[in-house]
Amino acid sequence: MQKELLFLALLGGCANAPDPWHLDAIATGNPHYDSSRLVYNSPLSHLKLEFLKTEKATAAYLFLQQHRFTPAADDPHSAEVFFTLGGMVFKESIHLREGRMRLKLSSEVTERIIFALQEGEQVAIVANGLKETIDPGSFEAAYAKFLKGSAPMKFIKGPLE
Repeated sequence: MQKELLFLALLGGCANAPDPWHLDAIATGNPHYDSSRLVYNSPLSHLKLEFLKTEKATAAYLFLQQHRFTPAADDPHSAEVFFTLGGMVFKESIHLREGRMRLKLSSEVTERIIFALQEGEQVAIVANGLKETIDPGSFEAAYAKFLKGSAPMKFIKGPLE
């Protein structure tokens, strides 16, 4: 009996973890108002990476769910964020937004992150003493869906029969 329980416990530990990439898309039927949102939502960190696509651009944000970003010592209007891409570490000072729970990444940093993930490289982000390591495993499929968006909803017109 104990061996069977041990086997089941080990088997349950080997189960696949849920995909950390979560996609939300809003299709209005008018491309001017459509948007997609792709979030890396690891349960191990409060620091999250988000991509947001509208008709004109794709932007990336870091956000905190329960904390606020701490201003840099030398600039109370920005926060320091460290990125590790392909073994290279670099620091960015990013302007603090109202509420200090969300940082908009520059287009250059956004492109570097996307390229690294598409190349199958992990991306490590450290901000506010919190670290998030983005696993590239299912990024390509999730990003392709993100870029595609979703089809407009079909609304029911008239009385239901």
